[in-house]
Amino acid sequence: MRLIPFNREVLIGESVVIGEIDGKHLAKVLRFKKGDIVKLYTPSGRVFLSIIEDVHKNDVTVIVKSREADLNPPSNKLTIVQGILKSERFEWVLQKSCELGVFSIIPFISKRTVCKPDANKIERWGKIITAASKQSGNPYPPKLNEISTFDKALKKLSDEFLKIIFYEEGGKSLKDILTYDNKMGNVALIIGSEGGFERDEIELAMRNNCIVSSLGWRILRGETAAITSISIAQYYLGELG
Repeated sequence: MRLIPFNREVLIGESVVIGEIDGKHLAKVLRFKKGDIVKLYTPSGRVFLSIIEDVHKNDVTVIVKSREADLNPPSNKLTIVQGILKSERFEWVLQKSCELGVFSIIPFISKRTVCKPDANKIERWGKIITAASKQSGNPYPPKLNEISTFDKALKKLSDEFLKIIFYEEGGKSLKDILTYDNKMGNVALIIGSEGGFERDEIELAMRNNCIVSSLGWRILRGETAAITSISIAQYYLGELG
């Protein structure tokens, strides 16, 4: 059943119009018709079962029938501190991070970063996250921070986070860290770009209370490391599986 974001609170019995972008998508792409059921979720996280009353060229009218269980934000928040990757790979990480329920994304440039986009990319990245949120039914899309240098990205993480940085030369297993070291609940995963990290960057992270971790002996691409670590962390945080 399709979950549609709505920009205000609604009342049971109310007739509401789903506007151009989402309405057109329902009508022309998904080919919804009168009598079909959708779910609206409002800014407060409330979910309402609704029935399509009319389908127009650029919008859809629905009748709000009943309230479903609320979609509450995760109690344990996962932040991704991600080194910039080449365009399509980084955008793929943004999309999958949203689908997997990441709370916040901090993109950064480090010494080995190959692709260094300008600030205009933030707008495009925001659109990708919005689209992924709608597709996946995630009412709490991740906050996308401005592009930072590596040292400034570290400073954005408070001591309320269990901070984990991945290093190709080895470290503690992610499983053990999440099982035995996670006293805060909130987790930040720090993942390098294509070239990984310099040794002095790892030392800087350690001085900022980061735990060095490894995903095993295989050398993973940046985007693979990101999605693998997110999936493992969300499982241990109770958000997957």
